Amino acid sequence: MTKFAFSLFPVPSEQLPVNEYQDLKESKFFRWAVLDRPKYAAKLLAVWISSLLVSLFIFTAQSLPYDIALSDFLWSGIVAKTIVLLCLCQLYLSWHEIYSLLIDKKIIYKFARNSRTMMWQKPPSMLMRDRLIGRFQVRPILKRIKQTIFLLLLLLGLNFSILFLNLIAKS
Repeated sequence: MTKFAFSLFPVPSEQLPVNEYQDLKESKFFRWAVLDRPKYAAKLLAVWISSLLVSLFIFTAQSLPYDIALSDFLWSGIVAKTIVLLCLCQLYLSWHEIYSLLIDKKIIYKFARNSRTMMWQKPPSMLMRDRLIGRFQVRPILKRIKQTIFLLLLLLGLNFSILFLNLIAKS
């Protein structure tokens, strides 16, 4: 998609919220949030599986080859889910920042020459366009990420519950 460049505006082109939105949408990691559901789930599943394998290797390294405990698997699952949760938090925070920039009436920007922070009021047409993008394109992304985080927190709680019950059963 093309970048918006407005010569009448004092804001540098790369600091316009709509251009920052385009950059985020096209970046390698952050575009995960705009993928369709199966591809989005596949990316998160790939992170989870790779994290699970690494953490499982670490937790079971001292007990190989025959004495692998259930708690090793449970702790590996917790670590893997936590890593996915951290990825989701990074996604959410970045997309929420763009959402805030899009719906805000003012643009805070820096001049390259002197690094001073300046503020500029968006004209009504730009404000309307940015708010439409924020509400109808970015807000659904934020909602999806929040739902995924909630589901992952439920799974983490379940994982901790099973681990706790396992520890009680052992003692």
